[in-house]
Amino acid sequence: MESLIQNLVLLTLLFAKTDTARILAYFPTPSLSHQVVFRPITQELARRGHEVFVITADPAFPKNQTPPHLTEVDVHDISYPPWRKILQVNRGKKLTLSEQRLFVETFAEIFDAQMQLPEVKNLVNKDRNYYDLLLLESCNIIVFGVGHNFDAPIISLSSFGASSYQYYEMGAPTHPILYPSPERLRLYNLTLIEKVIAITWEIMKQSFYFKLDEMNAPVLRKHFGNDVPTVTELQKSVKMLFLNEHPIWSDNHPVPPNVIYMGGIHESPKKPLPQDLKDYLDKSSNGVIYFSFGTNALPSVLPPEKIKILTNVLSQLPYNVLWKWDGNTLPGQSKNIKTSKWFPQADLLKKYVYHKIGMQLDIESLNEDKLKQAIITIIEDESYKKNIRRLKELMRQYPIEPLNLTIWWIEHVIKYGGDHLQAPAAGLSWMEYYEIPLVLEMLSTCGWRDANCIKPIPLTCMVREIMNVSANQTEYWSEFYCATFIKLEV
Repeated sequence: MESLIQNLVLLTLLFAKTDTARILAYFPTPSLSHQVVFRPITQELARRGHEVFVITADPAFPKNQTPPHLTEVDVHDISYPPWRKILQVNRGKKLTLSEQRLFVETFAEIFDAQMQLPEVKNLVNKDRNYYDLLLLESCNIIVFGVGHNFDAPIISLSSFGASSYQYYEMGAPTHPILYPSPERLRLYNLTLIEKVIAITWEIMKQSFYFKLDEMNAPVLRKHFGNDVPTVTELQKSVKMLFLNEHPIWSDNHPVPPNVIYMGGIHESPKKPLPQDLKDYLDKSSNGVIYFSFGTNALPSVLPPEKIKILTNVLSQLPYNVLWKWDGNTLPGQSKNIKTSKWFPQADLLKKYVYHKIGMQLDIESLNEDKLKQAIITIIEDESYKKNIRRLKELMRQYPIEPLNLTIWWIEHVIKYGGDHLQAPAAGLSWMEYYEIPLVLEMLSTCGWRDANCIKPIPLTCMVREIMNVSANQTEYWSEFYCATFIKLEV
C-alpha cells in the first residue's frame, strides 16, 4: 500500500503542470544603492519556486550560501575599480553631457569586463530557449545586448525613476516643461528664458541619446557578433519597465500599462539602532542633523572650499551632526560632527526623507549664508514638517504592496508575454510619432509661394480622407490650417 501511494505521488509530480520559470537577472551597475532595490524581487521569485540566476556587482549572500532556487554570480571585484574612478570626475560640479559620455563609456568598460568572466559567459550563452524571462537593469542599457541571445521576454528594472529617453522608448508622452528632468533647479513657474533653456537641454539630451548606439556598438559586437542590433533596436524588445519611484515623484507622468511604479520596494522592517548611535541620539538634547550624499556621490572629492563651507556652517549650529563621510578624516571637523563611512540610514531616520524634499541648493554657487539660512528655514518652518508627514501618508496609500505588485506582473509576463501591454507609440521614431511626413506633404500640397498662393482644395481632399469627417467640417479646418501657415519665401 505504501509503495502504491509513493508511485501515485511520483506520477502526480511527473505530470503536474508547473508554473515555475527559469529567470536570468543581470544587474551590472557597481552600486549598492542600486542593487538593494533588486534583491527583494529576485529573492521572492526564488521563494516562490522560480529558478533565478543573478549576475550582480553586490551579492546579497556569501558564496554558496544562497537560498534554494537562487544562484548569484559575483562580479564585484572586476566592476568597482572603473566605477570608483569615474565617480571622481566632476568633483561636485553639474554633470555635463561630455561627462555623461564618460559614464556611458565606463558602463561599457564594466560590462565588457563582466562578460569575459567564465561564470557570466556560462549564463549568457545558453540555448536560446533556456530562459523564460530576462530581468535587465535599465541604468546600464548596454546590458540589453544579452537579449539578443535569447527568445525570452525582457523586463527592464530601474532602481530609481526613468529618463525622458526611457519614457519615449516605452511609448509614454514626454514634455520638458510638464515633466521636468532632475537637472532642473526650479520645477514650476518657469520664466520664458528658463523654458527655452529646458527645451534646449532636452534637445541636447535627445541628440546625446541617439549617439548611444555607436558608443556601445564595439562592445556589443565583441560579445554578441556583428549581427547584433543597436541598443535602440534591442530596447524595442522590452515588454515592461519597473520604476522604483512613486508617481508623485514623476509629476504623475502618464504612462502605458507596461510601466509599473514599485516605489519603496526595497524598504525593510526597522531594526534597533546600534548602542553607540542610540546613546549619541539620546544625549543630543537639541536634536541631530543627518548629512549624506548617498552611495555614489563622494563628499571627499568636493573642492576644498566647498567642504570648508559645509564644516563651518555645521559647526556653528546648536545641533549634533551625523555625516556620512567616505574619507578617513574630515578637514575642519568640529566636536558636534560625528563621521562614519556607513550609517543604518533607514533605522536612523525612522522614516524616509526622499530627494526633492526641502530646499534645493546649487553646489557651484553655494556659500555659508545660503547653506545656514536653508538649514534654519527647514528646521524652524513647520510647513516642511507638515508637508513631509502628509507626503509620507500619501506614499503609503497603495492597494497592493510594491513587492506583491511587481511579482504579479513578472509572473503575468512569464505566462502571457507582454505585447498586449505595449503602447502604440512604443518604438516609433520622432518622424513617425509627430507625423512629420504628413506635415511636409500638407505643406507641399498647398503649393504656395506666399500666403496668397494657398490652394485649399487639394488639402481639403487630403484632410477629409485622413480625418474621415464631413465635407463642411473638413473645409473649415483645412482653411484654418492653411491660414495659420507661416509665410515662406521660396
